[in-house]
Amino acid sequence: ELGGKSPTMVFDDADIDHAVAGVLYGIFSSSGESCIAGSRLFVARSIYDSFMERLAAGAAALRVGDPADERTQMGPLITARHREGIESYVSIGVADGGRIRTGGTRLAGDQFARGYYYAPTIIEGVTNDQRICQEEIFGPVLAAMPFDNEEDLIAQANDSVYALAAGIWTRDYKKAWRFGRAVQAGNVWINTYKQFSISTPFGGWRDSGLGPFRTSGWAQKKPHERAIVLYRVAQLIRERGEALAQRQRLDNGKPITETRNLVGSAAATFQFFAAACETLEETITPMRGDNLTMSVYEAMGVVAAITPWNSPIASEAQKMAPALAAGNAVVVKPAEVTPLMALELARICEEAGVPKGLISVLPGKGSVIGDAITLHPLVKRVSFTGGTTTGKHIAHIAADKMMPVSLELGGGVGRRQSLPHQRLGAEETA
Repeated sequence: ELGGKSPTMVFDDADIDHAVAGVLYGIFSSSGESCIAGSRLFVARSIYDSFMERLAAGAAALRVGDPADERTQMGPLITARHREGIESYVSIGVADGGRIRTGGTRLAGDQFARGYYYAPTIIEGVTNDQRICQEEIFGPVLAAMPFDNEEDLIAQANDSVYALAAGIWTRDYKKAWRFGRAVQAGNVWINTYKQFSISTPFGGWRDSGLGPFRTSGWAQKKPHERAIVLYRVAQLIRERGEALAQRQRLDNGKPITETRNLVGSAAATFQFFAAACETLEETITPMRGDNLTMSVYEAMGVVAAITPWNSPIASEAQKMAPALAAGNAVVVKPAEVTPLMALELARICEEAGVPKGLISVLPGKGSVIGDAITLHPLVKRVSFTGGTTTGKHIAHIAADKMMPVSLELGGGVGRRQSLPHQRLGAEETA
């Protein structure tokens, strides 16, 4: 959960009183020092003037003062330096053609002497591509803009390096649902703002967090539709169990009794995660008052699965099945000496109905392909099983990318190899 420049969208059919109060709370609560602050405001042009008049009056009337006073609605900023940074952004906005509708100054008087106070500020006459609309200010500054049509609104709302939160104000529930799905944000509020449920996951896209994956047809399938395909994968593995066990025996020399068990484990893994798809359906949870929260689980994107040579089909199933269940694409890097089972498993998945191209298998030298996969900008998660030194190396790369990584480490006997991009100053036994 990182920075934000969250859009708030007010349509011409909104409950104006409710929307004014919600927009004020969304930006000026916590003195605007909030990652989810609704700091970009888009208002339908037909109501823009009247809405802004009421909003500016409401901002000017906010009670700013001692945070120990029960009547205070907005307190001081955290430091003098932070207030200077906010003032700098407001100056930049004005220099770029913006007009201060209200605020834009420090608050003077004895009651403001012990604290870094700044007036609730609204600036108009700006465009969404300007710095005041694109960079996080983390203070009580709202940039307001009119919009003319829905297509333009979505384009502007999503035109940001951040994608943490968004607010929608409308009486039309179909419109709210359509825009709630179209806006790119980890949290989307409809006719409210900053309302949370502990049961609801929270995060962001792009520079606001890890983000979901919406460009794949597989990701757009309902979880129960993905479950049907994964059940079919499990069925095909069982039907071809003896042939797969014999092939794995040839691939890495394990006894046939062991390879049969590994093939059975792979089938059970796909069956388990097919059933687990049901837990990924949208859920609705009651909150305070009349509010409801809906959790929508979305895919991350491309998951890299780097597997060892000692139990290929079982290890590959353990990484591929959950990634596919969640709607992700998978790039499998099998061990250099045992690539056959990964290729067979990918063929079975495609035969069962996984879209062609969703699974890629890249056999080859680990120190070349493994690093390339982990460093690739489209890879959003890595699941690695192997030696500890390589695992630490991958964890360093993942940290630089702010990418989650799952590691199962330990073991390894054989030749020593040096990894490119080595950050640990050591060689590995692998």
